[in-house]
Amino acid sequence: RNQSFLILGIFSKIEQATNQSQKEKLEGELKKEIKKLQRYRDQIKTWHSSNEVKDKKALQESRKLIETVRNKTTFARPL
Repeated sequence: RNQSFLILGIFSKIEQATNQSQKEKLEGELKKEIKKLQRYRDQIKTWHSSNEVKDKKALQESRKLIETVRNKTTFARPL
């Protein structure tokens, strides 16, 4: 969850940035964090499909949160 909040924070800073070089730096940081989030999502998918994990509710909630954050930052990127 902390990763999700970090990404939303970076996204917010991009929206507020007035300097183009600052925006580019933050966009690079955002891309890096989104890639991390995607790796987490893939790991959660693996755990979710595993028979070793019995209670999958927390995994499902985490996956939904990751997908929500990813969709928000993907479709609402500032121009």
